[in-house]
Amino acid sequence: PEDFVVFYSSRDEDGRLWCPDCRAVEDLVQRTFARADGPAALIVWVGQKPAWKSPSNAFRAQPWNVGSVPTVIRV
Repeated sequence: PEDFVVFYSSRDEDGRLWCPDCRAVEDLVQRTFARADGPAALIVWVGQKPAWKSPSNAFRAQPWNVGSVPTVIRV
């Protein structure tokens, strides 16, 4: 199986992903990567919205260069 990194918004104080696009695909991502015979994924939480929007967010820089969440990268 292939390996992936999934970049998601962090969860807010209510336990919800703050990013609506991340919420929209959360079930699909969980189903895709939960199968024992399927691809493997490392989930990376990019931070709360203010931290994510900061140009100095570590995930916006090399080596990842993530420009939006959710982002899935094959490694």
